[in-house]
Amino acid sequence: MKIWDSRELLEMILSILVVALILCLPLLQEFALYLLITVFAFALHEIAHKFTAIKLGYFAKYKANFKYLGLSLAISALFAFTSFPIKFVIPGAVLIYGYRYNLTRKNVAWISLAGPLTNLLIALTFLELPWEYASLMVKVNAFLAFFNLLPIQPLDGSKIFEWKPWLAILLLFISLLLWYI
Repeated sequence: MKIWDSRELLEMILSILVVALILCLPLLQEFALYLLITVFAFALHEIAHKFTAIKLGYFAKYKANFKYLGLSLAISALFAFTSFPIKFVIPGAVLIYGYRYNLTRKNVAWISLAGPLTNLLIALTFLELPWEYASLMVKVNAFLAFFNLLPIQPLDGSKIFEWKPWLAILLLFISLLLWYI
């Protein structure tokens, strides 16, 4: 079984490019920096979901949502040069297909945990690194973890909250602390 197909890779690359562009607005000269941050924050988050699902015996595939990617770019571009620069990003998600087993609440939670935990691990790793952009890497990863941990459907946090509410609340609190450090 192939882990990646060409369509999925193309959708992931296009999503990475659009997310990096949204994050760097209005500072287009910072695109390379935000591209690196997007790979660490967004791409590794989605890859963690995918490989956790595969490890648990499911077929998983990243699917870009081009309608929402375009909407995200349009809204972010419109607000980029205002006093309230909104960053609106809905790139896509890892979808689970062809279950060999029933998809249990516990397995859904583990798959959902993989992305935000990856972001928290990256944030903690960069917390003390002597790199001038380390704090930006921490903030972007902590925010991505925080947003995804909100207990709102279809976000990761809703699935974690259904399984273990205390864990969802704890991780939400940790991500918020990292975001404001």
